[in-house]
Amino acid sequence: MEATGEFYLSVPYTETRSEAVLQQQVSKPFTVFVIKMGRVGDKEWQVDRRFNDFLTLHKTLKEKFPMVVQVFAATFPKKKMLLKTLDPRTIEERRAFFETYLRALLELSPRPGDVNAFLKIDVNPPTESRKKKSAESAGLELDDFEVLETLGSGAFGKVLLVRL
Repeated sequence: MEATGEFYLSVPYTETRSEAVLQQQVSKPFTVFVIKMGRVGDKEWQVDRRFNDFLTLHKTLKEKFPMVVQVFAATFPKKKMLLKTLDPRTIEERRAFFETYLRALLELSPRPGDVNAFLKIDVNPPTESRKKKSAESAGLELDDFEVLETLGSGAFGKVLLVRL
């Protein structure tokens, strides 16, 4: 697997699955793209996504960040009829595209939260240094901060903008 910054990612294979349509016995086959990824020096995980999941992510990013995804707008795979979506050549083209697409999205800085959710990335993984900092900061009091502004107040307390 090729590393992209702090992560490594690949879409090594696909699986054809089926599910019952409207609780009937008839199954409709579909392709699942298996995404293997992990944080460098940490555990690996797997995310299974269908074409429509990628399409939804792309549309969401396109709305929120038009400049970011315009690079892929012309090349993003189009929806096809059922028989063509199960064609091995179509599946392989999509698999290769999605791998490149996801690697490019991983390199964005800052990376959109939608991408983190899609890939099930824990943006705050527990680390020893964070646990230590958490324990140290537990003893802080209001006097330890410089109050910059009162943002709001109510029956239960005040919201302050502060600086350490």
